[in-house]
Amino acid sequence: MERQIYAAGMLLVAFMALGAAPATRAVPADGTITSGWVELKQGEAEGTIQMDAKHATNPDPHLLKLSVTRYAGPGKGRFGARNTLAIPVQEGASYEVTFKGVSEGIGVGLVFSLETDDGKVLARTTLPEIGRGGGRGRGRGASASPAGPTWQPYLVSLHARASGTGHLVVTPIETVPVWLENVRIEKK
Repeated sequence: MERQIYAAGMLLVAFMALGAAPATRAVPADGTITSGWVELKQGEAEGTIQMDAKHATNPDPHLLKLSVTRYAGPGKGRFGARNTLAIPVQEGASYEVTFKGVSEGIGVGLVFSLETDDGKVLARTTLPEIGRGGGRGRGRGASASPAGPTWQPYLVSLHARASGTGHLVVTPIETVPVWLENVRIEKK
């Protein structure tokens, strides 16, 4: 699966290098995004993404796992996941992203954005933290609860500052693995 994600990312890079936009599909009418995630790596940041990831406390077959292995400081890059499904974004409109999530150990901040193929930000916001109180205590050395981490629902609101065809981008701001379930986006 990781090879498929890498290959899809390389194909996207090749299309962009040739100046051609890859064929993209639209987000389904119900807003659910269960496929189409590719790695986003810029600058010094490194990590991995895994679609259809497994988690001991969640049987959902479409989990997205993001693991930043090397965090780049401010202005030095970012690592995350970019969805290839097209989202028509209208300036001034609001978009809600809902999902369930859990992290491994401590709380993790996530940046959510809607970006064009060339990286122009149409909307962006930061969710300060997911995962704290997830049944594993506080800090990296906390012991695991017998029940495991608790999946919590989250809602992120994005306000579009420009129009265009966007793609949902999620970038963690910590080097702690995070899992997302049932990612949905809806124009409000």
